[in-house]
Amino acid sequence: MCLFKKKKEVQEYREKRIKETQDRWKKNGNTIHPEEVIFEKYPESETDDKNEQIVFIDIEYDLDWISKYDLDIDKNKDEEKRMLIDKVMMLTALPYKNLSEEKRKYFLRYLGQGIVAAFSGNDEDVSTCIQQANAFHKKATLEWNRLIVLITALLFFIYGMIAAICIYQEDIRNTVLLECILWGFIGSFLSILYKNSSKNENASSCNILLVLETIARMIAGCLFGCFSFYLFNSNFLKLNDIFVSTSYNYIVLAFIAGFSETLIPSVVSKYENKFDKNEKK
Repeated sequence: MCLFKKKKEVQEYREKRIKETQDRWKKNGNTIHPEEVIFEKYPESETDDKNEQIVFIDIEYDLDWISKYDLDIDKNKDEEKRMLIDKVMMLTALPYKNLSEEKRKYFLRYLGQGIVAAFSGNDEDVSTCIQQANAFHKKATLEWNRLIVLITALLFFIYGMIAAICIYQEDIRNTVLLECILWGFIGSFLSILYKNSSKNENASSCNILLVLETIARMIAGCLFGCFSFYLFNSNFLKLNDIFVSTSYNYIVLAFIAGFSETLIPSVVSKYENKFDKNEKK
């Protein structure tokens, strides 16, 4: 109960501060809608207006700022500051609005502090803020990617297992083939979980691409499991001396085919090269 009361008090205080900020800047003809104020320097009296500055996150989660002096007019004096601000604002072109609300704020706070440092002409602090914002954006985007992949894989796996249970309840033939498909599916699912937990490559900002890619990999696992049954059950590979045709062996091979993702393509590629050589002869 105390926690909810404290959160309510914090929210009320935040709303009060935002309202006061809006009223102050409205006197100068600036209508702003801040979601969060990062930095504000307001004159104590009507005559003291030399250090009038504000940096804030607006309600659409864009970084905005207002300064008393116009950096575009006084180019000779403030060229360096303008260039520093441009360097910071360039990072707002990064795709960050697909992140959670809290992480969007964290990212913009780094950039907001960079704008504040640019106002004072501090090149070193601006570079530090830019590096921190870049690092945070990459980390946050990778975490979001991993979450999307994990949720998609879990949901698709659940639906796949329900479908498998329904199929096994029917009196059907060729259950070994179906088991191969199922274990290829399970293998691809575990492969996705394993690779997703250690993912460190470049992040993607397209959620639909992540979802479709995850589903496609799991479908490919089913197909690899199915293909492994026919491949290793035929005389094509001539494995009679080292491979015993039992359902357990087929299941193991199907799982490996689904988990590896490169086993079946490498086998096919190997024999494709042989066929190419024979044709050339």
